[in-house]
Amino acid sequence: MGISPDSLPHVRRTGRRQATRLCAEQLPHIRVEACDTCKFYLQTVDLTKDGHAIPLVDDLAAIPLTLWAHEHGYSRLQPNLLGT
Repeated sequence: MGISPDSLPHVRRTGRRQATRLCAEQLPHIRVEACDTCKFYLQTVDLTKDGHAIPLVDDLAAIPLTLWAHEHGYSRLQPNLLGT
């Protein structure tokens, strides 16, 4: 279950939907869900894939996904504890 593109403000306003998802092999329970329309992204932790994951800690461990998103021009909707 991911973020619905309809929940992003720009998509609600324009009705345009285009999304990109990225998941790293080393962290299969964490993914980046990015909106190609508004260029924002969310990093999600899927507890159904790893019930022992701690979302705040795993979000910080997924810095490579954060770097990928920034390198591709996406901005995070809300920063993590490190401000990234």
